[in-house]
Amino acid sequence: MQTRKDFIKTIGTAAVGLVCLGPSLLLSGCSPMIKVTPVRRNDAFVVALAEVKKNAVLLVSHPDLPEQIYVVNEGEKYFAVSTICTHRGCGISPAGKAFVCPCHGSEFAFDGTVLKGPARESLKRYSIIKESDQLVIKING
Repeated sequence: MQTRKDFIKTIGTAAVGLVCLGPSLLLSGCSPMIKVTPVRRNDAFVVALAEVKKNAVLLVSHPDLPEQIYVVNEGEKYFAVSTICTHRGCGISPAGKAFVCPCHGSEFAFDGTVLKGPARESLKRYSIIKESDQLVIKING
């Protein structure tokens, strides 16, 4: 028979494991995310089309970008949106078929529109153009 002390020790260890592993287990069913550094071209940034897999989320990061940007491929539709929640400025993360803010629970569709508050404004969207074998993300336009 297990003593009370051993039981509490077991529960404590399980709780620590859940805290450490929980987020990765929850996100394991999410859209895959890949981080890339685009090539700068004037006021735009270029990503190879081959890097944007179908139903995947690409985290685009470059020192000259005003912020990191998520690029999403939903079939033949491409979206480029801010990684910052419009509610209080927290970083959002992909979760399944949406972006979720860990601070207050706002949810956004991959095109940046609000699915669930408290955020009221859509994510900032960037113009994205498919040019043969690349995607061009325009920052000023």
